[in-house]
Amino acid sequence: MQPDWHETVKGICFEIFEQLAFMFGEELDKNDVQSPDDEFIKATMTFSGHRSGGMDIIVPKRLAPSLAYNILGIDESDPMDAGIAEDALRELLNTLCGRTLPALFTDVEVFDLHPPEIEAISHKKWQQMLDHQNSIAFVIEDSPILINIHFLT
Repeated sequence: MQPDWHETVKGICFEIFEQLAFMFGEELDKNDVQSPDDEFIKATMTFSGHRSGGMDIIVPKRLAPSLAYNILGIDESDPMDAGIAEDALRELLNTLCGRTLPALFTDVEVFDLHPPEIEAISHKKWQQMLDHQNSIAFVIEDSPILINIHFLT
């Protein structure tokens, strides 16, 4: 794995958010991250193969509909249920993980990606994820986004 993998992952995240969701990110030092939100959505995708582990993306619950509107190209005046927003977050994570693993390792190393799972998490759990050494923070639409990559083997 690349020694400066945080920078690689940030670059991929910014590209994917711009290309898929038409949203632009800004770097954020983890010490400067603050969120007034109490509810967050965490999507987790596990992988196996050359290395096993998982990738998480955590977004404030209020940001999920905006992501979905942009990713799916739905007019913001159309009603949206939570399932559609969760599906869009799953697709975003699938794309992030699919681009990140080959960038961190090599194109010849094979990974099996497993379907992303969604869960609601509290502000306390979000803070714990923020404090994790492998988490990366940035801001999209004035909302903090956390990415966490964890390896088992």
